[in-house]
Amino acid sequence: MKWGGEIRTYYGEAARFEPINLVFNSTLTADSSDNPNIVNSGNQWASFLLGALDGQTSARLVPLQTPRLMGYSGYVQDDFEVNDRLTLNLGLRWEWEPGPTDTENRLSQRFDLTQPIPEMQSTPPNIPAQARQLMASKGYAYQFNGAWVFASEDNPHAWHASAANFLPRVGVNYRLSDNSVARFAYARYMMPTINVRDTLGDFVNQYTGYAQTTNTLGLASGRPQQTLTNPYPTNNPVIEPYDQNYGRYTGLGGAISLDQYELRPQINDRFNVSYQKQMWWGTTFDLSYFYNLGTRVPYTVNLNMADPTFRYEQKALLNTQVDNPFFGYLTPDKFPGALRNNRQVTLGSLLVPYPQYGDINQTNTNGRQLRTHTVEIRAQRPFAKGLSFLAAYAWNHERIQETLDDVARYRVLTSGGEDGWEWRPTDSPVHRFTTAVTWQIPIGRDRAFLSTIPAALDYAIGGWQYTAAMRYYSGRPLIFGNFIVNGDPTLDEPTRDRWFDTSRFSVQDSFTPRNNPSFYDGLNGPSAFFADMTLTKSFRLGPRYRVEARVEAYNAFNTIVWDNPDLNIANSNFGKVTRKRTDAQGREIQLGVRFAF
Repeated sequence: MKWGGEIRTYYGEAARFEPINLVFNSTLTADSSDNPNIVNSGNQWASFLLGALDGQTSARLVPLQTPRLMGYSGYVQDDFEVNDRLTLNLGLRWEWEPGPTDTENRLSQRFDLTQPIPEMQSTPPNIPAQARQLMASKGYAYQFNGAWVFASEDNPHAWHASAANFLPRVGVNYRLSDNSVARFAYARYMMPTINVRDTLGDFVNQYTGYAQTTNTLGLASGRPQQTLTNPYPTNNPVIEPYDQNYGRYTGLGGAISLDQYELRPQINDRFNVSYQKQMWWGTTFDLSYFYNLGTRVPYTVNLNMADPTFRYEQKALLNTQVDNPFFGYLTPDKFPGALRNNRQVTLGSLLVPYPQYGDINQTNTNGRQLRTHTVEIRAQRPFAKGLSFLAAYAWNHERIQETLDDVARYRVLTSGGEDGWEWRPTDSPVHRFTTAVTWQIPIGRDRAFLSTIPAALDYAIGGWQYTAAMRYYSGRPLIFGNFIVNGDPTLDEPTRDRWFDTSRFSVQDSFTPRNNPSFYDGLNGPSAFFADMTLTKSFRLGPRYRVEARVEAYNAFNTIVWDNPDLNIANSNFGKVTRKRTDAQGREIQLGVRFAF
């Protein structure tokens, strides 16, 4: 029996400073602010020359973050030989990460939408009649609720994580004959918190109050309210950090983004069935099937989302400017957000359940699923007469739940994540070929040729080993945005200048629901090919010392790995492959010497 345990800790000081983020949007110089045609009008440089800013520009104050994350785990496993053919391996693992803390308890913990705001209950804002009528027409009512909750000495963790995380493992090994075996394995894995949220640097939202983001004002009747010459005038100044001084009123009057308090990391249930047989010349053939079911896959949901049917029914009416019911509302310590600075807002911004806030994004919400099916066939020959090889092919079918459009996102919100999803392919390639050959070059002492050469010459030319590995991956799927698409754009013989039929695409009216799919079966980007080579030699310097020399060439043939075509219909390169992938490099040659003693 094997058993063990582990205690992990992650801590440090980090920050990713973004003092100001200027955005110059082509829609600001397009033909219309209600339904801009950015294909034939509008230019980002023109917006820059005019100094025009919309609501996407932001000033951000980021504090030095000092989070600490603890993790605990334990396991036990054992092998059981049932008979001379059947062996079982049973195990159980336990994992718990109770959530990050901060030495000064500066972390935000949760946002409670069930708590009424006392001042808004006693003195409700004067919502324009037109907004109230539209909300009532669909049976919706305003909710003047919201309370920010900070971590405390008694409850210092940024979120609540369950300790009941038991992860079983089962392995079955059945010997069919002297040269063949069948295997089955099942294991449950839980995603580490560090993969869910990088607590070093990417934890700004948990420091709300100490960190502040001030957005520029949105358009008013199609005109920018702030410009590059004065991006933050007196009517919309940069909000200074106020720490925890505003308590429950923190975030009121602005947009909010915070992780789900009852955080549940992703679970992966993995199954593997394989058949292995040793055949000719010591070559082993392996046929396997792998299935992974990912549950609690995190996603982001806007808890303050408007019903999208408002937009499709009322269209440009939603862009009408109306008096802002929150202009100068209450006092800055009770309503600190930038919403209090706008004299007017759009009608559409008031058609939400919590109009006193902007977007309320709950990040790392658990609920999506991921499914992976992989079939692999592999042939491998161990070293024999100085030669070994590996050849493998894998077919992979991986799908993840995503939302097609705002209608689907609203269904996800209103169903608590139970409805509104579509199964969409991931970036994992469908086809994967892998080959590798290792050859002990038969020159030098203890080799077939020139075995009697002098030791000095053997150091130079003898005892080398050559390895070549080649990989081929089929193209990644193309995921399209909201367009009008007339038929299937797939081409039988795509080229880099015309990867798909762009003539089938046209701009979709922003007031019309989406009706094109997000992907087309068989329409994928360029494939990728890699060839890596290594030349190594190991020799001794006396009885105690050993030197290993290596020459490594990655992407040895300097093959260009092309990226997917441009999918921005407003770009002149729409449908063209014009750039290489950022995760693929040109030829790299590496020389190395290692001295062992």
